Parts: sequence; structure tokens; C-alpha cells
Amino acid sequence: MAQNEPMTRFLMYKIALRSGDHELAADSLHIISSSSKEDPTLLYACCLDAREVGNKPTMLAALQLVLEKYDYGAPKTIHLPSLLRITIGLTESLLEESKKVEVSIKADAIIEKLCKLFEGDWDTTDPQIAVTSIRKTPSGGQGADVLWSIPELNWYSKNSYNLALKHISTWPLRYSLRMLTCCVAFIDHYPKDINEQIAEDLSLRKMFCVFSAGTALVVLARGEDNREHSMQDYLNLRKHVSSFDDLLQDKLETLEEGPAQDLLQKLSVLLAFDFEAACQLKAWVDLPSVVGKAEIFLVSTLKNIINQAWCLESMDGAMLARYMRCLFQVAISDNVEIAEQLLDQVQQHAHEAQDTDQPYPTEELDWIASKSFNHAVDLYCGGQDIACKNWASKALNIAHYCADGGALERLLQTKYAGLKFDA
Repeated sequence: MAQNEPMTRFLMYKIALRSGDHELAADSLHIISSSSKEDPTLLYACCLDAREVGNKPTMLAALQLVLEKYDYGAPKTIHLPSLLRITIGLTESLLEESKKVEVSIKADAIIEKLCKLFEGDWDTTDPQIAVTSIRKTPSGGQGADVLWSIPELNWYSKNSYNLALKHISTWPLRYSLRMLTCCVAFIDHYPKDINEQIAEDLSLRKMFCVFSAGTALVVLARGEDNREHSMQDYLNLRKHVSSFDDLLQDKLETLEEGPAQDLLQKLSVLLAFDFEAACQLKAWVDLPSVVGKAEIFLVSTLKNIINQAWCLESMDGAMLARYMRCLFQVAISDNVEIAEQLLDQVQQHAHEAQDTDQPYPTEELDWIASKSFNHAVDLYCGGQDIACKNWASKALNIAHYCADGGALERLLQTKYAGLKFDA
């Protein structure tokens, strides 16, 4: 039909823009896009015309049609990174304007477009998300013929990182996670022969991305109603912990004391999450390895994950009690001092929870009290009377909080009275 000829539609598009007929403008854009199989000239003209009349949404729609038309690539005559930067800048501008209007759906749609611009064409077979062009372009290099030069990579990696952190408390968390993942992908695309200082800065930025993504994933996993999705988040979390650990081990010896301690503290937080993820995924064989890595700061790790989580009304007390049981079971074999501190924590939590609607589960208290008393007996048999008394006392203190009418506490007291200590 004559009215669907590209030039005819372009004229209709210009009229629609100036008359405020957004539906006709959008319809004309799509017809122009589908009709212009090879030559994007009319689409670029649509962009310029939308800019001339100050219609940012339509200009953005035209730019996105150009990108989609070329599978998030561009003809050789167009510099794709520049085209994407213009589109991203325009999208950010629209996002800022959307804050003035209380329409969250509109804002979410803009954020989704912004993420897609950084990611490019979604490829479910590729676990590494990034701008599609990056995935299709050989890594690194410099010079006029290099599409993704170091300055371009600098812009994209910094802006994806800054956007993620700037909006981490206001965007739905998965959007920030996607931006952080993009930043890591851009960093991984830098040439291998960059100077040492740049490489060091990129390595630290990547670690911060991985750490932030890990903390985001644990929040998402805990709050996800769909168990399959929750397990996938926990699985991805474990990959991020492993990545952070590997990056840290590679650079730990070269770091100064302050930065090294900061990164070690971040690792301790991630290891706590890794323990939680392993429990949720029932990866029991991995627990000794997780605890082994965390041994130097296991106590502080426990305070992070258990003491703080215990204060959350939404956190399942029974689940936390199971975490304590798993930790104690591993620690009693590898580090008795840590195991003793765990007993003190269990008693404290049991005491604080006894008058609440979510008391510490009796079956967990029964298990830990019995296990620790048996250890006390082992110490007695080994002639370690002082250590035996200490462990037996802790076992009795825990048994006191069992909701069994005092049965376990009386049983352990009877057994303890039967032990004959040296005068």
C-alpha cells in the first residue's frame, strides 16, 4: 500500500510528532523500520526529527529500533559504542524525569531498557551477560580500527558500576545486579597488556562488583517465593564467592595492610553467605571447606549471619538453629575453641527466645546439649577434668532451655554427678 511506503510513513511520522499523535508516530516508526531492510537512514532521520521537536521518548524508541534492527550492532558506517552511549544518556535523562511523576511502572520500564542497552541482546546460552557487541568482538586492543577501545571500555565499565551503586537502594535489586554483571563483563574485555596500575584498579573494581553482586544475591534468594529461583540465586551466590576468593588470593600478597584487611573482611561476609547457600542447596560435603576457609574469622562471621539474622522478624528461627547445629558439628572436630563459643551463642539465643512466639527449637537444643555433654565425657576419660567440667556446665546450661519439663537437664545432672573427679 502506498501509505506504507517508507517516505510516506516518514512524512506521517513528522506530522504525528507535531500533532501529538503518539500512537501514529510509533506505528510509523515500526513500519519504517521493517521496510528499511538495509539502509537505516530514515530511522536516523526519525531520531533527528524527534530531537528537533524535543520528544525524547520517541527519539529513544527510534534509536532502539536501530539497535534491534542490527542485533544490537550497527553498520560499519556507524560507531556502535557512540550510538549506545547516546541512547543510554537519553534513557538516563528520561529516568530522571520519571522521578517527577509518581508512575512506578513507567520508571521500571525505563530501567529495564537501560539494563538492556548495557547488556545487549539477551543470550540464555551464555552465562556471561554484556553488550552483545562486546561478546562478538575480539578482546582488547587500541587504535582507530578498534571498536571497543580502552576509553570506551572505561566509560561503560564505570557507568554500569556507578548506576548499580547509585540506585542499589531505590531500584528493584535485580536491576542493580544486572548492571554489576555488565561491569564485570566489560572489565573482562580489557586487553591483557594494559599497564599495571590500570590492571590493579580494574581488579579492585571487579572485586567490589562481585562482592556487591554477592550481597544482592543473598537478599534476593532469601526473599524469593519461588524455591527454584531461590536455589538458582544461591547457586549464583556461591559462584560469586568463589570468584571473589580467587581474585583476593591472586593479589593478597601485594596489598597494603589496610586494603588487605578490608577485602578479608568482605570475604568473611561472603563466606557466611556461602555457608548459608551451601545449607540451602544441601551441599553438605562443601561445609567443611567453607568453614575451613572462614576459620580465621569464623566467630565474627557467625555474628554477622546469625546474630543479625536472629533479630529479623522475617527470619526463620528453626532455620537459624539448624545453621548453628551444622556449624557446631563441623567446629567440634576442627576447632574446639570455636565450638565452645558456639555453645555460648546457642545458650544466649535460647535465653532471648524463650518467652517469644518463636523459641529455640527443643530438638536442636537437645542435640547440641547431648553432643556437648558426650564431648565432656570424652574429656573426662582423657583425664582433662577442667575441660570436662567446662563442657558439662555448658551442656547443662543449654539443656535448661529444652521444653521437656526439665527431663534432659535432670538426666545430664545425674550423669555428671556420677563422674569421679580427682580431688
